Amino acid sequence: MKFSTFILSLLLFVTFISCSSNIDNEITTLLDTRKSAFEEKNPDKYKDLIISTYSVQTRSGSKDKDDVLKDFRLNTTPFDSIGMSHKDRKVITENDSAKVEQKTSVFLTIDDQKTKYEITEILILEKENGEWKIAKESSLDLFRGFVFGKQN
Repeated sequence: MKFSTFILSLLLFVTFISCSSNIDNEITTLLDTRKSAFEEKNPDKYKDLIISTYSVQTRSGSKDKDDVLKDFRLNTTPFDSIGMSHKDRKVITENDSAKVEQKTSVFLTIDDQKTKYEITEILILEKENGEWKIAKESSLDLFRGFVFGKQN
């Protein structure tokens, strides 16, 4: 009786660990793809990461997926190069949603001018058709970061 309880507990533990690891890998893949979309200034890659029902209230009204893509293009187009790195990432998952908090360093170049700035980002992810998608994210205004960021 005790041995079978031990085996059952062990199986449940292994299942929990493997599912958790799979979720972490899927979310990491999404975040890595988001990073490369910014670095490549690739709106098509970015578009694939956004949930189809994206809707966020802002001071000036609501933003949908088209608005987010427009902001992405406006944000990335002026720069010759964009680099990003992340640290202190925390991921909290609950069923088919997740909250990601991370510190993001952004490295920007226009002509010979370079800047670096940091922002704490919060992203809300949700499952759509079995895939993690961005349902909400912190505003990442690269141009404001360039103008007001720390010069290197």
